[in-house]
Amino acid sequence: MSAGAKKLFDVMNNVGSHAGAQVASELAYGIVTSVDPLIIKREGDTDRAPLTAGFLVLSKMCQKFEITTASHEHIVISNSGTTDTRLKTLLIWPGLQIGERVILLSFNSGQKFFVEKLERWTNEA
Repeated sequence: MSAGAKKLFDVMNNVGSHAGAQVASELAYGIVTSVDPLIIKREGDTDRAPLTAGFLVLSKMCQKFEITTASHEHIVISNSGTTDTRLKTLLIWPGLQIGERVILLSFNSGQKFFVEKLERWTNEA
């Protein structure tokens, strides 16, 4: 476990113990197997069913993020003539992709999992 992931795990366990939680958080790794619908399989755990969207809380870095711009015009002049290009939607962050590794932090007595991209905490891909 990376130092960053361990720190997050320790903080969550500490918060849970002060709140009177009966079950401490559990940290696991997972792999995205589907994005629509979202399904994450826990690594090394063949006994449990894959996690579906209803059990997952995604960090902002795991969510697709687009912005819509006002009609923005670029005029390109070339040997073949003038071209207008209108840009309306920009993809800022693509969200989770199939095959991506994630960190899963359980809460709510193991009924929910907070999902964070693994490369945010390590150099692993």
